[in-house]
Amino acid sequence: MPWFKDKEADRLRIRKLIHESDTPEGKRFDVWLIVAILLNISLVMLDSVRAVNERLGALLFVLEVVLNLLFTVEYALRVWSARDRLRWVFSFYGMVDLLAILPFLLSLIWPELRALAVLRALRLMRIFRILGLFNYMREARILLLSLA
Repeated sequence: MPWFKDKEADRLRIRKLIHESDTPEGKRFDVWLIVAILLNISLVMLDSVRAVNERLGALLFVLEVVLNLLFTVEYALRVWSARDRLRWVFSFYGMVDLLAILPFLLSLIWPELRALAVLRALRLMRIFRILGLFNYMREARILLLSLA
């Protein structure tokens, strides 16, 4: 692929897009991420309604898988492009991101763990991060530490 010839330049470009939301591209990425998170949470909520699940269960599942795969790629790109990868993985935001995708990944191996969908609500914390609201949400930090 032509855009992976210079790995360091690509890593910097991805870092600027994903980690720095003060650029126009970063803002567009954050908007996409917010829309995807809200859509994913809506899908989980719709799936829990029996009548909707009976009619649209297969479609909801496919959409949920696609979105979760995108979130997994986004997480991998965040880790890959971070200045200090290990530090980012174990940072508060890194843990939120991991805990948000982990139920999906585990349910691919063990379908009975699909009940952990409640942990997917942690994606809402990602919206708070994007909007910079965590400075005002000490309780969210306590909740995440309790879940961890």
